[in-house]
Amino acid sequence: MGAHYAAMHHKIPATLATNLGYLVSPISAHIYAMETLLNIAAIVIGTALLAWGADRFIDGAASIAKTLNVPSLLIGLTLVAMGTSAPEILVSAVAAVQGNTGLAIGNALGSNITNIGLVIGLTAIVVPITVRSKILRNEMPILAIVSLLA
Repeated sequence: MGAHYAAMHHKIPATLATNLGYLVSPISAHIYAMETLLNIAAIVIGTALLAWGADRFIDGAASIAKTLNVPSLLIGLTLVAMGTSAPEILVSAVAAVQGNTGLAIGNALGSNITNIGLVIGLTAIVVPITVRSKILRNEMPILAIVSLLA
């Protein structure tokens, strides 16, 4: 009966419907629709909670920075660095635990190269970037040393 229902109402051959376990009755079709709606609701609620949590995290970090007299630029850069590096850290940790050290190293290097290239490149497309020579003198040696150590 179920395969016949799927074949009649979903225009799927009865044998294929049976083999795939396709929506074989009105009840299973209703359950499938409810599961889909629950998944969509979970994504929407999760995204809203993520945005709310991120706002609370930023507010807390800013208040700690003000309390400790830490420059807001340093806090902002640290939060951005943590936020963009967290997925790579997780992937690299899982790869290292599984013995894929090449994947862990490649993930870290590739991610940094991509992040730097995309951020600077897209920013330069939108707004011209001006760099003071003092910044180059101070930052370039550190960047070169860190890059060589990697």
